[in-house]
Amino acid sequence: MMTQDIPPEIAKALAEVRRSFSGDLVYVINEIEEAKKLLGSSATLRAGLDKIAFEIHKISGVAGGIGFGELGDAAGDLDMRVKGLLRAGDPISLPSDLEDEIETVLDMMEDLIEF
Repeated sequence: MMTQDIPPEIAKALAEVRRSFSGDLVYVINEIEEAKKLLGSSATLRAGLDKIAFEIHKISGVAGGIGFGELGDAAGDLDMRVKGLLRAGDPISLPSDLEDEIETVLDMMEDLIEF
């Protein structure tokens, strides 16, 4: 179904959901930024990863369904990666490229705030 084929009332509702989602990203970004502070110590690494997994899972589950497919895919990849680390046991260090992957997803979310 093409965008122009969507009935106006559904298009309006979808636009509102997208605006609401974009607005909610400010909270999620702040939560992830706070969780990132826990990643610098092996004593708090698991707690930080747990929080990031919790927040990013919500994004991966919703973003694609409301037209933010690229963010949904990136968040889904990050979600699986973080959960894989957590399932493997208590991590003692952060993989060197994981922080970059988190930053990439955060940047994508920040871009949508201006949507």
